Amino acid sequence: LLQDSLRPLTPSKLESEYKRVDSKLTELEYRRAKHVVDEIDRTGRAAHLLHKNKYEEMGQLMNESHASLRDLYEVSCPELDVLVKTAQRMDGVYGARMTGAGFGGSIVVLLKKSAVEKVKVQIQREYKEFFNSTGKKAINPTFLLSPPSEGASAVFYKLE
Repeated sequence: LLQDSLRPLTPSKLESEYKRVDSKLTELEYRRAKHVVDEIDRTGRAAHLLHKNKYEEMGQLMNESHASLRDLYEVSCPELDVLVKTAQRMDGVYGARMTGAGFGGSIVVLLKKSAVEKVKVQIQREYKEFFNSTGKKAINPTFLLSPPSEGASAVFYKLE
């Protein structure tokens, strides 16, 4: 690959590079790079979908992202996977994925406002069941609700 960045690569270009007979990429390097290249592609598509209010398709991208983080980048963990799977099965949920640095932490769920309470209750129930089945001490998930917004932007103050 001999590139400073994976950003210019398309998923098909990466795959053809990996399949070349003289490719220097190991299988592990390919899986990691595939996650990055696919995630760059998903991010661009996600921005477009959100501007068009296409939440079902956006949710599918979130689900694909979680599977990629779990299977290709290998940074998920069973605790996060239980949370994501539970959310993904619920009515009113468009999609769910882990977020942060991985190996535990948080998930993001895109869902209808009307589904929030049912999803919270089900996640609490299944997360507790998961911990009980492992013999570990259960912890209660914390939920932070965030309505859609324009995101980060520069703020300028006039100092007097």
